[in-house]
Amino acid sequence: TVNVLQGWSMDLERVGRASDEGVDFIGSWQLSEDLTCRVIGQCKNFKRKVGPRVLREFEGVVERVSSGQGTIYNDPDSDRPANLLGLLVSPSGWTPEARKYFTSGFGSLPMVLCGIRGGELHQFIMNNEAQTLLKNLIVGIVRRKESDLINMQKEQEEHDEEHDERGEAGMDLFAKPLLPPSKVVHLMYKKGSD
Repeated sequence: TVNVLQGWSMDLERVGRASDEGVDFIGSWQLSEDLTCRVIGQCKNFKRKVGPRVLREFEGVVERVSSGQGTIYNDPDSDRPANLLGLLVSPSGWTPEARKYFTSGFGSLPMVLCGIRGGELHQFIMNNEAQTLLKNLIVGIVRRKESDLINMQKEQEEHDEEHDERGEAGMDLFAKPLLPPSKVVHLMYKKGSD
């Protein structure tokens, strides 16, 4: 999860430990010279889709950190982290009730639901506050053609064969399964018009 998000220029570190305050990773996301967000995130690796209860719990985590009550961000210059963005990540997605709850005025702080599967970002759903903070962020869906998927599989197989011949431990060239889903999210930050 952290590796996928770092591919979008986020500087993150895992913090999952006994005193993590419900936060699995923290860091920052520099979108432009004028906008850097502090990031806190939680991962939910459920087999079923995530429901509204988990969203409410995560909202409490983000509010606690934002209010300066949490110790996750010990910033000597400020009681509250500026431009705090909460990322809730799940590979299984969100129930229809959770999506409706999240997109209809949920939360007073910027939060995003991220769907990550197979080493790729497949969902990036912003609440109203995140849309305001990230107003110049363009979220697009790219559909892959079957021929692209087949070519990726061939490249992966060639890479694996090369490593097998050298007796090296193979690593996933694409950090995803051989046949990734046909839709992925791409993010782009548009400069100007702030």
